[in-house]
Amino acid sequence: MLSKKVVWVAVVIVVAIAGLYFTIASPFTSHELKVNLSVVASGNHSFSAKGETYVSPYVNLTIRFTSPSVLDPSKLNLTITGPGGRIAFGGSGTVLSGIRIAYYENMNPHWLATCCGGGMWSGYTATVINPDRSVVGGTLTSSGSQDETIESGANMTLTFPSNVNSARGYVLTASYQGTSGTASITLP
Repeated sequence: MLSKKVVWVAVVIVVAIAGLYFTIASPFTSHELKVNLSVVASGNHSFSAKGETYVSPYVNLTIRFTSPSVLDPSKLNLTITGPGGRIAFGGSGTVLSGIRIAYYENMNPHWLATCCGGGMWSGYTATVINPDRSVVGGTLTSSGSQDETIESGANMTLTFPSNVNSARGYVLTASYQGTSGTASITLP
């Protein structure tokens, strides 16, 4: 039979371990998202299709964060809003308050903007490359390095559809499942 002293020591140890778990991991409370988005470059891509040349703007952003320590791309939510708080969805004539750019692991690029329940594609896309040059989610066309998490200091290339003349004034907002708060940047 265990003495009362041994039982009390065991109870104290269990309570201390549980307290540490709930303090550090906080499974029942959400953490605050601490992300900084900064523009490092912008410009235009030119491409030809069906005998016509198209130009689409792009912006390269750096993603730096301290909480969470790494980002699961499937939990990162990106929303793009046009100047004035509204955005046209491609050539469909639909105008929205924002378009969500969702992560699709089996697509390339991996982030695509779809809308309106029908899966219509808008032309807004994003690709993320970690500081070690690994593509988050990999690529469909190469067996090169890939990563399943986004690391602080990653580069995101956000590409706009060809019917957008400039990325100036658009707002990119990031949120993360399981955390409170958002990070946003108005594109120059």
